[in-house]
Amino acid sequence: MIASMTAFAQVSQGSFTWSIRSLNHRNLEMSFRLPEACSSLEPKCRELAREYLSRGKLDCTLRIVNEGDEIGNGVNVDLLQSLNKDLETVNEHVATNQEVSALDILRWPGVVEKTYSLETGKADEILDLFVTGIAELESVRKREGQDIYGVFLEKLQSIQSMLEHIKTLAQNQSTHVQAKLEQRISKLGVQIDAERLAVEVAMMAQRADVDEEIDRLHIHLEEFQKRLEEDGAHGRRLNFLVQEISREANTLSTKMVVPECINMTVDLKVAVDQIREQVQNIE
Repeated sequence: MIASMTAFAQVSQGSFTWSIRSLNHRNLEMSFRLPEACSSLEPKCRELAREYLSRGKLDCTLRIVNEGDEIGNGVNVDLLQSLNKDLETVNEHVATNQEVSALDILRWPGVVEKTYSLETGKADEILDLFVTGIAELESVRKREGQDIYGVFLEKLQSIQSMLEHIKTLAQNQSTHVQAKLEQRISKLGVQIDAERLAVEVAMMAQRADVDEEIDRLHIHLEEFQKRLEEDGAHGRRLNFLVQEISREANTLSTKMVVPECINMTVDLKVAVDQIREQVQNIE
């Protein structure tokens, strides 16, 4: 069953809390915010995440409350950089002779943090909790995927129904082609013998034949639904298939001459675009 790449999970145990957010991305990209004492755990966390996930942008944050032995003070570099950007913005818009010293910045709440050493045996506890968080994230992604699956089925059934209707109406393509050709000839005020007209109508009707496009659309739609039913990460394959479906739908639209079919191909392309938007969320 398909899974979404957009999800959030938060798990806590004792003094540890993991917050993990997942967004769309063509590959698996991870960023970690860890206390200094836990920075050595990042490679193992990356390895564990790859066992569960194959695509998505992960933001993983570990928070520790009063854990370990205090060993000194540290500077929150992220907050420091944010404050520096804010100061630059203020200086651009407000004329002031006041200077901000390093000591003023260090006094800002949160810039200076207490640093701790990790107690013996806590690393495994943190890693186990991370696995729990990743498993929860995967579960949320699958639930989101189930919702998207329902949207896909609705759109696929709608497209199949439109194709059947278009195929029936398209049987009158040659009649409409002949009527349009005769109308043009009449406006030009020229005479064309019946045999020449029949040849022209046959050629134009052949170019307007849509059976091949409809057959290919059915094949791509069936393959799309088949992938939806299978386990695994099929996002890239589904994205390729929806591109092919869109291409055939555009070709079908340009060939139609029956007015009702022309309007229906617009609805068809709208449905395909809606599927394309949702495919971007699939792992």
